[in-house]
Amino acid sequence: KRGLTMGLDGHEHPTPDQLHAEFERDRAIMALKNYDAQQKRKALKAKEKEEPPWYHREKPVRRTWTVEETAALENQYSGEGMDKRKARLIKKKRDQVVRRHEAEKRLARNKLQAWVYHKLVSLNPHAAMFKNAL
Repeated sequence: KRGLTMGLDGHEHPTPDQLHAEFERDRAIMALKNYDAQQKRKALKAKEKEEPPWYHREKPVRRTWTVEETAALENQYSGEGMDKRKARLIKKKRDQVVRRHEAEKRLARNKLQAWVYHKLVSLNPHAAMFKNAL
């Protein structure tokens, strides 16, 4: 492999043959990328012909339920499942009320604590030192 040549400006430059070889290499890489992209597109088109995307497919036929079938389904579910669900929802609501009450108590305690802290600082003759000590 031939090295770079020294130009009149004092810097090394590739020869015309090296430039041409680099150009051909870049061109071959670009052609390979284009070929790969084309193959991908062809594969995607073939796959879409086999199974079209969901927005091109036929709509499935909706099933119509008879009155007897719906009555049978309603009878299938017992009141036991509904009782469990109702108990779970009541417990969830009760827990939510408890959490809200605890949050309100925490807020009131924090307000009172801040008020006491500021009152102590304001009544102390050496307020800056007292504040730093707390």
